[in-house]
Amino acid sequence: DDGAISGGHFRHVPDPDMAGWRTWDAQTPSPVFSHSLGKIRTRQDSPTVGRVRCWPELRHSNIAGSVHGGFIVAFID
Repeated sequence: DDGAISGGHFRHVPDPDMAGWRTWDAQTPSPVFSHSLGKIRTRQDSPTVGRVRCWPELRHSNIAGSVHGGFIVAFID
């Protein structure tokens, strides 16, 4: 058992590089918007608390050099 959670269009399995975290990778035949967000990981801390982590890249920045608000809103969505 690899700990995979089935259903949907995402690969959600334990991340071997981050103990306690799971992958959240879009599994679609062609690039979709989810791919533009980059690496995402999830962790459930308790039955009512979950955490989501991402790694913004240069392509996610605005002209001021900060993470673009559109990226943040898309990540939240």
